Amino acid sequence: MAIADPQAGWRRSLHALLLTAYLMAMPIQIMWGATRQLAPADLFIVAYLVVRLPRLRHVPAAWTNWLLAMVPLFGFGMLVAIVKTGEITSYALLQKGVGLLVLLATFACFVDFMRDWERILWVLRVFAAAVLLHAAVALAAQVLVYVGGPTLPLINQPWPGDRISGLLLDANAFGGLTGLALLLHHLTVGTPSAVLRGHLAWIGYLVLPLTLLLTFSRSSWIGFTTGLLVVTLVRPRIGGRALLWVVAPVAVVVPLLLTQIPNSLALVTRPSEISSRVSIGEDAFREFLENPVFGMGLGAYIDEYGIVVHNTALWFLSDLGGIGLAVFVGFALSYGVKLLVAQRTVPVEHHRLLLALLGGHALMCGLSFGIEAFYQRHWWLLLAVAGACFDMARTRSSPVPVLRDDAVVR
Repeated sequence: MAIADPQAGWRRSLHALLLTAYLMAMPIQIMWGATRQLAPADLFIVAYLVVRLPRLRHVPAAWTNWLLAMVPLFGFGMLVAIVKTGEITSYALLQKGVGLLVLLATFACFVDFMRDWERILWVLRVFAAAVLLHAAVALAAQVLVYVGGPTLPLINQPWPGDRISGLLLDANAFGGLTGLALLLHHLTVGTPSAVLRGHLAWIGYLVLPLTLLLTFSRSSWIGFTTGLLVVTLVRPRIGGRALLWVVAPVAVVVPLLLTQIPNSLALVTRPSEISSRVSIGEDAFREFLENPVFGMGLGAYIDEYGIVVHNTALWFLSDLGGIGLAVFVGFALSYGVKLLVAQRTVPVEHHRLLLALLGGHALMCGLSFGIEAFYQRHWWLLLAVAGACFDMARTRSSPVPVLRDDAVVR
């Protein structure tokens, strides 16, 4: 049975169109005020809920207790903030509280849609193609500036000519998004589960690494490396080959490329930013020590210091205390376990896909050391795919042609 059937009725459904629009709009953020950002993609999730309710499928296997615990945790964090300060900030209420509900809704909508392996692969392929398109536009805009051309409006703001950020306003977030697409592509290329195929696969190997490099996001490279290392630990043969195919080109191309980019050394090192991150981390940890169990309260750190923590674990510690960190760690580990279990129980033809998802989850965990990655929508998309795969591993058989477990990463 073919993986992709262009005549499949569900592909023409309103549900598929709404999720396609979400994936295409996901790398777009609109600044609202000094600290708030709006994501147009969320409108398509609202539309999906309107269309699907009350027939939205609940898939218990896709959820974990740690994920569900986020709702009372954040609610209690708001209560702590009110007790300590007498109010709850609009940032905590909208960006953190409502933002979490939107992410949970996004998770639920994608799990509802991905009821078989064909749909799972289709979602990942649309995601990879969307990221590739945004990366290509952002890369072209950056090259245009390098050769002395005009700065295009909106693209790569607020660092046009310095760091690539696409339409996401944050080079680190855009780097994480690009790195995730590159990792999924790299670990599935040449297999029936490939997220980019044909000419798109070759274009992906040109555009995605260059875009990731020119974000000058150290956090993204930490995440990408973490993802490959975890894959190597789980499957040394596959992970070792994947690492080799990354390290060799990087060692040759990167030094040559950086010599041609103005201020490349300063963009890579950014010593003032490193010292700033250290100071932020020290403040966050000090606030945790003063409030070790319940934290400062949701949104209290940014209200006190006027800046985000730039480290997901430290943000949970400062705002939500030791309880918050325990829930976050449990949340991250629970989906890693789901992927490991599914990777060992699905038919062999799906092993590479599950291995790539595990690497992608590790990438996002690694990225979270440098930015507050919890609210990155592509992580929640990956978690939804992980949940759907776990459910499929328990309940369904596979229609995808057999793939050798030791297939070479090309």
